[in-house]
Amino acid sequence: LFIPNTDFLQIIAAYCTDELDNQGLLAWPEGVEPILTNFETWNIQPDHLLITFPPYQVAPGAAGVLQVEIPLEHLSEVISPEGGLAPLLE
Repeated sequence: LFIPNTDFLQIIAAYCTDELDNQGLLAWPEGVEPILTNFETWNIQPDHLLITFPPYQVAPGAAGVLQVEIPLEHLSEVISPEGGLAPLLE
């Protein structure tokens, strides 16, 4: 999905951190550090990348499953032209 050797994971982590923090939902910042295992559950949507965090990863279990929608435009500089996200940018 992304251009090799780019900072795509840092961009995703920073966006998720900001969104969850702005909503007052980020209790455990280590759950959104730029580590691949922190972003194992994702879905491609027509205009965004949907990142899903299971209970207890970024907040107490009472918060439930949390999701962050990252607009594809925000990722455009790191999206591979040959990848599955590229056609959605057109």
